[in-house]
Amino acid sequence: MQGVITEKLKHSGDSQRRKDCPLIIGNTPEMVRIKKLIPELNRLNETILVQGERGTGKDLLARVIYTKSDRRNNPLIKVHIPELFREYVNEEEHDKDEEFAFRTENGDLREILSLADKGTLFLDEIGAMTPTFQAELLYFFKDTQILGSEQGNQGIRIIASTSADLESLVADGQFRKDLYYRLNVIKIKLPPLRMRIEDIPQLADFFTDTYCRKLDKSHYELSDETKKIFCRYLWPANVRELEILVKNIVSQENEEELVQKLYLHSENENLLNNVDSPFSAEEIAKVKKYLEASNNLSLKDVSQKYLNRVEKRLVKKALDSTNWNRRRAAAILDISYKSLLNKIKYYELTDAR
Repeated sequence: MQGVITEKLKHSGDSQRRKDCPLIIGNTPEMVRIKKLIPELNRLNETILVQGERGTGKDLLARVIYTKSDRRNNPLIKVHIPELFREYVNEEEHDKDEEFAFRTENGDLREILSLADKGTLFLDEIGAMTPTFQAELLYFFKDTQILGSEQGNQGIRIIASTSADLESLVADGQFRKDLYYRLNVIKIKLPPLRMRIEDIPQLADFFTDTYCRKLDKSHYELSDETKKIFCRYLWPANVRELEILVKNIVSQENEEELVQKLYLHSENENLLNNVDSPFSAEEIAKVKKYLEASNNLSLKDVSQKYLNRVEKRLVKKALDSTNWNRRRAAAILDISYKSLLNKIKYYELTDAR
């Protein structure tokens, strides 16, 4: 279980608590609403369910809720559920004896709950729970002796997080409905970074200052152009991806090269998202007529013609968007300069400016 469970021990004094309290950065309406909600949670012992894509800051929010609660002098126990069950899968006995798995989970859960008594238990990525563990957790919700309090689950504050669609898992029978309702008492949904563009410059500055201190660097300031590129990028890995990129910029002091890669990736995404339909309505009608009349249909030939049409449109759009700067267009398309020249010749593309 070592490495799966992370325990935060008691703090010593108010100044240490203030130092250890993480910050929630952002002034978009949804983030402001979440920040205003946190003090209200201190008066409640109900279970909290935090939903959001990977990298949106679910772990951070759980630590903020804990640090600002009356339980901050008691342990915060974090259990990363996928890692926990990865250990079980590696046990040969798990495949041989289901009862062994049940006893192992049962024992581990007792240990976890004893560590978290009167504190906060953070169950990270609960969508990965096995059916057995779900049943055990539901049982311990009702077991007042194990929870160490005569008031049921008042002895332990539970915060759960997930990047999965729990409602769909419940509908598919992969997650217990009764456990879902036990966990989903207070729900907080963290928005993805692409939905809080206004917060990106502030987050970038925060991470810049943070890693300047951690890496003993003198003050570093991201350029305005870099922040504009940040705001145009979709950030599939969310805040975590932004943090890692800023950390690399500060540590390597190579902002231009690292941001250029992001810019090209962003331009490539925009190109794919905004490409015109590869077929006109008239062409689609012709294709339909051909398919209906053909007795010897070759899927390979049809697919290749379609892909060629799409590729021609993409190459033409990349060239037009760069005013026919072939080297920039090749970089956006992520192909060599020579390959681009070959495609221009093959598709008989011309600069119509």
